[in-house]
Amino acid sequence: SGNWLLWFLMIRSNRQADMIEFRLWDASRDTILISTSTTVFSPYGNLGSFSTPFVIETRSGVDSSLPVELSWFRAIPGCGRIVLKWQTASEVENLGFLLERREVDDPDPVWQEIASYNTDHELEGRGSRTSPSEYSYTDRRVFPGAIYEYRLTDVSYAAVIKVHAGCICEAQCLPDSATLLVKQNTPNPFNSSTIIHYEQPLAATVRLTIYDLSGHIVSRTVKFSHPAGPGNFFWNGTSSTGRDLPTGIYLYQVSAGSVSQTKKMLIIK
Repeated sequence: SGNWLLWFLMIRSNRQADMIEFRLWDASRDTILISTSTTVFSPYGNLGSFSTPFVIETRSGVDSSLPVELSWFRAIPGCGRIVLKWQTASEVENLGFLLERREVDDPDPVWQEIASYNTDHELEGRGSRTSPSEYSYTDRRVFPGAIYEYRLTDVSYAAVIKVHAGCICEAQCLPDSATLLVKQNTPNPFNSSTIIHYEQPLAATVRLTIYDLSGHIVSRTVKFSHPAGPGNFFWNGTSSTGRDLPTGIYLYQVSAGSVSQTKKMLIIK
């Protein structure tokens, strides 16, 4: 309606100068509506000698909607990947999204960030929109049979964050005569070296990528124009720079063309 509301907040201080910050918080929407500050002066340290009014102006009918109103969030399993899709009904100063994942069967599941608007352009926000927007991200660091829980967080221009309800999905690899087959490494666990066997139906460039549990690439090997049929990678448990890797669980991903599979292995020193 355009009418102004005028609020007074009376503050007293017994110090020479105090910086006071005021925030108007909508708890039901987990959103800061107003944030402002002022300095309270008390020259003589007398509690009752001076009071500074905090004048806060807001307009009735101001749009205090959520930075992001999420319509739905889904996880779609595929062979060696899980595609995450979501739709927003509207966005207000949306900077972007964060995606986190944890393994449901893990005895101590911990949320780990797998993608961010800072590094993945698919997660960049659309600013302010009143029309629906759709987003998509493909998580390729999955292994068959594992059950993952995902959650989505949006971040506004003012760095206000909102965590949305998540979804659960089981990673799959459906049998297909034209699908890459990656076997469990042997030996596993291993100390100094291991062999990873695979079979590919067509001639293609084959890549082996090793990740730590934080999702960082520690080693990468490429076989160009490898013929159809069985093959293997030998890995000595070192990084791309030749550094011996410590004891721990690692993920290995074999890719042939646009198809890939990921499995776990364990190094014990």
